[in-house]
Amino acid sequence: MIPAKPGIYLSNGKYFQTKNLQKKAKKLKDFQVVEVLETTDCAELDQALNKYNRAPIKEDKEQKIILHHYHNKDTGYSITSIYDGLNTEGYTQID
Repeated sequence: MIPAKPGIYLSNGKYFQTKNLQKKAKKLKDFQVVEVLETTDCAELDQALNKYNRAPIKEDKEQKIILHHYHNKDTGYSITSIYDGLNTEGYTQID
């Protein structure tokens, strides 16, 4: 039984707030109660909603690109590539 109290609910993958969960449950097909609050204070509803809508913190994973250098002794040309072990004729890998 869904109480006729304010709270936070989940619908279509998003979090919402309402002052009456019971009325909102009757109107929506995809409805899931997340948190029931005892007070009808708008500030507390906003704080509870912000707790669930907070954007996830992304970890800063640096992906460094390693460049590999190849040199051709016959022509004197050099190649720089992101691929390791590049199979080119006449070129040897420097690093």
